[in-house]
Amino acid sequence: MSTADRLGYRRRNSAGCSEEVITKRYTILPISDPEEGGYTATVPTLLGCVTEGDTLEETLENVKDAIRLYLEDVEASGESIPGRIDIPSACHG
Repeated sequence: MSTADRLGYRRRNSAGCSEEVITKRYTILPISDPEEGGYTATVPTLLGCVTEGDTLEETLENVKDAIRLYLEDVEASGESIPGRIDIPSACHG
């Protein structure tokens, strides 16, 4: 399990002006695929936020972009930004 760097983006107010920078941490679950090679990463708090890469480093960079895009989409639709959740220790295995 990995935690991404703080990810931030600028929120736009109703006038379209940049209002503030939002930063949150999200848990990232990278999974290697020994048969196909590469990695897949999911973000449990952000349902459906999944990405992949050939290396772990590439996957972690891709997941940062995936999180940013996910949050931009959520905000554009007027939904609230999901917060961080803790994964039970049994899942750290």
